[in-house]
Amino acid sequence: MKRLSLIMIAVLFMIPTVVSAEDITDHWAYDEMKALIDAGIMEGNEDGDYNPDDDVTRAQFAAFLVRALDLSEVNKLKSFKDVDSDKWYYDAVQTAYHYGLINGNGDGYFNPKEKITRQEMAVMLYNAIFSKNIHPDAAELTFTDKGSIDDWAYNEVEQIVSLELMEGKPGNKFAPLDVSSRAEAATVIHRLVQLIEAPEAGEDEEEQDNEEENEEEQPEEPKPEEPSEPEEPSQPEIVHETTNYLHDFYEVVVKQAGVTPKVDGAGKFIATEELVAHYANSNNFKKDTPEYYQFLKLSIPLKNLDKNQINDEILHGKGSLEGKASAFIEAGKAYNINAIYLIAHAIHETGKGTSPLSNGIEVGLDEDGHAVMVTDENRDSLTNIKTTYNMYGIDARDANPEKLGSEHAYREKWFTPEAAIIGGAKYVRQDYIALGQDTLYKMRWNPETPASHQYATHVQWAELQAKKIYDYLNAIDAIGTVSFTFDVPKYKNQPSSSALPAPEDRYVIRDSSLTGVTGVVSLDETDDGLRFRTYPVSGNVIKKLPDGEEVQIIGTNGGWYYVDVDGKEGWVSGDYIKFHDLLKVMIDSAWLNVRSEPSTDSETVGKLYSGDYVNGVMDNEGIFIKEDGWYQITFEGKTRWIHGDYIKEIGSGIN
Repeated sequence: MKRLSLIMIAVLFMIPTVVSAEDITDHWAYDEMKALIDAGIMEGNEDGDYNPDDDVTRAQFAAFLVRALDLSEVNKLKSFKDVDSDKWYYDAVQTAYHYGLINGNGDGYFNPKEKITRQEMAVMLYNAIFSKNIHPDAAELTFTDKGSIDDWAYNEVEQIVSLELMEGKPGNKFAPLDVSSRAEAATVIHRLVQLIEAPEAGEDEEEQDNEEENEEEQPEEPKPEEPSEPEEPSQPEIVHETTNYLHDFYEVVVKQAGVTPKVDGAGKFIATEELVAHYANSNNFKKDTPEYYQFLKLSIPLKNLDKNQINDEILHGKGSLEGKASAFIEAGKAYNINAIYLIAHAIHETGKGTSPLSNGIEVGLDEDGHAVMVTDENRDSLTNIKTTYNMYGIDARDANPEKLGSEHAYREKWFTPEAAIIGGAKYVRQDYIALGQDTLYKMRWNPETPASHQYATHVQWAELQAKKIYDYLNAIDAIGTVSFTFDVPKYKNQPSSSALPAPEDRYVIRDSSLTGVTGVVSLDETDDGLRFRTYPVSGNVIKKLPDGEEVQIIGTNGGWYYVDVDGKEGWVSGDYIKFHDLLKVMIDSAWLNVRSEPSTDSETVGKLYSGDYVNGVMDNEGIFIKEDGWYQITFEGKTRWIHGDYIKEIGSGIN
């Protein structure tokens, strides 16, 4: 006999409910609807009717799922533009979104009142089973209309049909765009609940057999204990865990690409989606490789570390960190953190123990009692001056890292390197590890909430830090002798691998407002030519461009321009490109019309937007050609006009 969910049972015991609605009494889905009504999953209207044949909306189905999964309401949620807080479905939709059961249309809309299609229902059901770690072996669909299932829903339909949560329609069709009635929705929700709460095969029978055996068992005489053999030395245990996330992998990549991830550690060049996909795809990093240590759980402290070995093999020659192994070991124990990770973090942040923050910066108190970094100008006005240390870069923000980091250290009383090592570990734990970001991968990519609260912007950061931790662990003979736990993230629709793009395909081409603008190479007399490269900084040199050579701008990245030179495309440093005839659009309204003649009565041939750049036409003396307040410009290869009230002359450089 199939069981109702524990949720249903709890509600039945707590709230005696009688279903008396006449509109479902003789309905084919009476049993399923009654079970959901008794459990509080399906509600009726103010007249007590349940309207089994009415179509189900997206909001209603989301509410069914939230109640069926017994999800707690969550505050501080992202709101859909069309889900108002005064609507009955607000809490349910927001909760479903938080737990990854639903998505909007990409433009911030959920369309709560639209009737849900069968393929949309399948996707929501799939998200629900995925959240419960149910992964069936999906069989290939045999529906005659399977080609009409949208690509974004095909995999989910396969999974849901394999689990028999949804069935086909007459004529062996799935009918992906058909809508469902409340009775049909109740049926699939009832199946979902039974699936989630169902015992494993044979469980009930096994429990019954055990009970019968227990009844027949007779007490036996106690047997003398046999002498136990000495325990063998325990072997290191390597645990590989997997955490599933409801986010679609490709949606994650797009989100990550939207927060300007960097190609380089200096944070200058923005990476392409292809490069993000490679480093964000956990399947690219195999077990037993140094890169795999980005999945090492850092919230498990290492035991029996040898301080002398750490000092000799890892910290030797690391400046202010040298000889500080005892402090790192104590910090790891105090805050339940892998001490070798703390060492790697500190070595990275301090430049191997050479940074000013790690070697000590003086800070004193001003007349209001505020901590202020000491300078030659303010020294005499400060009191209680002390030398401070900050080994993890806590609060050392880019605006002024030495000032902010040292003043934070003073407030925390980090007046010795040891105090900074131990005290700073608290912040490492509370800001990342305690929030669930307890691997290098999670610190970099935050798979729970992608593109937010991420430690670094460099796409390769987690891999590079993993290699350092591996090397340090190897240096103290921990690899193969110490137990480790790895936690590997998995996303929906995650490919088995994502190729590392060629170097020239790793740099985003940004700022389309410059597309078509003409730049001019500007060199000193001593320069033998501007290097025109396949990619910024170290790309192969296509050729050298002479002083005065014109280039057509396609886009920018990190202060470099992606340009067209005689039909070939590549990168040049922006330090050597000038724009003698450049104009910038400065307008408050939506756009500036480009006209065929210098008059509002002439034909509109295009639009420019605020911040756009365009080449103005200049006379032989290098003066912009203007007529009655209109600038003559080059637009899409032709001479056009824009009104001068909304134009700024740029001259020799972009600003």
